[in-house]
Amino acid sequence: GRSRTRTRTRTRTRTRTRTRKWLANLILSISLAAFLPHYFAAAMENMCLNYENRCLGITGGHREKLPMLLVTGFLGSGKTTLLRHLLTNKSNLRIAVLVNEIGSIDIDGELLRSCDNNAGLGICTQELTNGCVCCNVRDDLRREVLKVLERRETVDYLVIETSGAADPRPVAASLNKLCRLDLVVTVVDATAISSQLETKLARQQISAADFILLNKVDLLGSEQAVSEVEREISKLSSAKIVKTEYGRVPIELLMDLHVETMGRGGDTDTGFMSHDGTGSQVLYSVGGHAHFHNKKLHAGFEDHTAHHEGQHHGGHDEQERSSIRTLALSLTGPVSLRKFQRFLYGDLLPEELGSNLVMRAKGLICFAECRRHKLELHVSGLQRVDVTHEGAWESTPKTKMVIIGSGFDHARMQAAFEACEARDEEQTLEEEEALVYLKDLIDADPMFEVIRDEDGAARATGGAIVVSFIETTDMKLHGVYSDDLNKELISLFNSLRTNFLAVPSTRTKCKGTDILLASPATKQEAKHLAEELHKSGRRIIDAKAISGCKCGF
Repeated sequence: GRSRTRTRTRTRTRTRTRTRKWLANLILSISLAAFLPHYFAAAMENMCLNYENRCLGITGGHREKLPMLLVTGFLGSGKTTLLRHLLTNKSNLRIAVLVNEIGSIDIDGELLRSCDNNAGLGICTQELTNGCVCCNVRDDLRREVLKVLERRETVDYLVIETSGAADPRPVAASLNKLCRLDLVVTVVDATAISSQLETKLARQQISAADFILLNKVDLLGSEQAVSEVEREISKLSSAKIVKTEYGRVPIELLMDLHVETMGRGGDTDTGFMSHDGTGSQVLYSVGGHAHFHNKKLHAGFEDHTAHHEGQHHGGHDEQERSSIRTLALSLTGPVSLRKFQRFLYGDLLPEELGSNLVMRAKGLICFAECRRHKLELHVSGLQRVDVTHEGAWESTPKTKMVIIGSGFDHARMQAAFEACEARDEEQTLEEEEALVYLKDLIDADPMFEVIRDEDGAARATGGAIVVSFIETTDMKLHGVYSDDLNKELISLFNSLRTNFLAVPSTRTKCKGTDILLASPATKQEAKHLAEELHKSGRRIIDAKAISGCKCGF
């Protein structure tokens, strides 16, 4: 009996021991399960911090952050034009550029790359497509900034262009720990700001500015109109306002730079330049100002880093933004000038707007009438059209556009755009007679001539005609040439809403710019086109104040 009792006792003891070990292992497992996620999260956070510190050049000592310029402004205000000006006139300065596109087709990025010569330094223009710089796209922007910071030794300055549909304050706040925000520059379209101020977004962009570029002042027509616009802006912001055309300002105004002049070319000893091709006459070095970005201009600037997702969208005025839609269009083949003209003024910008409101359109166009020319199209402000020549195509020609606005029918717009594709179509007898009539009217105009080939035939392709100002001796003596006049006329003619489109064209053996016009459909249309061409030409000639004196003055 004693033996059985000892056996039972040993069995109970072993059972208790195994139970205690099992419980101990269970408790240890539960503890590890609760602890390990926190451990790995902390480790991951440390890895991210170490990565950012390495990008910033912080390895135990202190290093000056990369200076950053933030460019913002409403749709079509001229932000990309300003960036192109900076890249063209940066001299020795190494600038990295990040661009946010609101559409899925990269237009701005391609335009900026065409004037950026930083490729040899390993610095490239990076675009972020689809959306305003916020939420997920803001995370993408942060990652791209870290990529730039990895090459900190090869970059002097970072310039970021926000979408025209974005409030810049969340972007600035989210990047403030990575870079040294020097300035928030808001570009304002002087011709359209009065109507744009009705939107909360435009007011936010102006109130966030340290510096305001009042762009396109040349289109207002009078100093009184410019002053009225300045007063409207001053009600929203105390930031300095600088008037400009095509975003042309000395880059020293926008960036913290020391300037050293190199011989002739500087307007003053401090190196302020007119930037009309003399930008290579100066050398820049980055200054050491801690900040001249004024956070006091926008109370609660840093609070954007702590907002919740729902609060963030509310701050963006969701109702206002949700009405803004984008449409990306593209064609692999060239488009007909006449068909595209009809699409532009009949479908994209109809006179009876109704609910069809296009706030902005931009694109690269390949016309069948001038296939080798890469043309840039912009519709901005009060639906002002602008077409410029961007040189020859470096890749396969392709027409692509992004339309930004509200209330337009996507399917209808897509179909109308695709109908612009050039096809082999014979002109009707009425169209041929209208084209001949237009040539006769232009030949009779003392200001213009029809450009003809060596055999004397009018140079026209696919139902288009090429014209130019007649370059007189008086013009040459005053330093005025037909090339410059033609460029001015194209800009003015397209801004006047004549329902005709003037396109820059160049001759094979000539570097000058001529004017390409689509052939009219009727004689009445031809007469109207000739009259509008004459009125635009007369305005330009009168503005030059060219005397008819035989001495030329």
